[in-house]
Amino acid sequence: MASPGSTLIKRLSGCCRAVAWVALCWQPAHLAAALASERPAYRLDQLAAQLGDAPQALRADLARIVLSEMAAGYAAEAAHARREIQRGNTDRDLRRWAGAVEGLARELAAHAQAVTDSTPIRATLNRDNSVTLLVDGQPVAVSGPRIDDQAGLEWRVMERFCDLHPCDTLITQFADTAPPAPAAEPALHWSFGGETGPLCSSRDGLEFRFHTSDDLRRKREACSRVVGELQTLIAELQRYKANGQRLDWDALAIHTLPARDRQRVALSKAGDSIQAYLPALAAAPDLLTLLRPWLVAKVNGLPPPQVVIDAETLLPPLGFLGQ
Repeated sequence: MASPGSTLIKRLSGCCRAVAWVALCWQPAHLAAALASERPAYRLDQLAAQLGDAPQALRADLARIVLSEMAAGYAAEAAHARREIQRGNTDRDLRRWAGAVEGLARELAAHAQAVTDSTPIRATLNRDNSVTLLVDGQPVAVSGPRIDDQAGLEWRVMERFCDLHPCDTLITQFADTAPPAPAAEPALHWSFGGETGPLCSSRDGLEFRFHTSDDLRRKREACSRVVGELQTLIAELQRYKANGQRLDWDALAIHTLPARDRQRVALSKAGDSIQAYLPALAAAPDLLTLLRPWLVAKVNGLPPPQVVIDAETLLPPLGFLGQ
């Protein structure tokens, strides 16, 4: 944990960077571009791809930075809602939402402070290049409250991480590649307020609608876990088909094995099956039935349909997340 003195130094160094940026803005354009090009540009997905065998302390630093940046984003969003209320917006849902998001920001900040160099951390690169952290066994999708600030969130995370560690040597796989493309859209986006309650949506057509903002952290975890397991299931089904096997979609079902660390996915009435780690989907069989047309499209590389999901009833119980 950083000492108060080191925290002060970091704040001062941040002020110095701000002053340097102001000075840079007054330089001729070609000089500013030359100075900016000296700093390598890296993306969060590039870092996640390299951290599998990295020292535990590096992964802990990344988790602390991600959680604290997400906390700051949700705190700012709650403050924006409070300002709307002060301007005379009397929407009761807005007031409840502001309180729920403030609570989420506090929880994220507390989790950031609780991470130590011995906390188990794993960074996962998803199929759409979004990043999920597994922090002491709990999934954290790296995403903020606003989809249009996702690139900014990831940039802030990378700036802080690369201030602590030499990214130019950590991210060796991408050293000779062309300049990176903009960060991919996040796997999940959360929106709040209005008449429908919190909405967790993916860019490939899934909308999980919750009735209230109660227990928002665990609802975020449930949505992240289900979407992550769906990506795993899609990859396994595509691999099965690539081996020349035929899927019987009417037989598709997920059953938890006695050891509880694996699930069996039934693929035909003849008994064909595969095994994968899909505990949340196994606990929500009605959700799997609803998503069957969506899965058919995804597995076959077709545009998936939009699916609206009553998350309060179809997602696994929130108590399941403690397993």
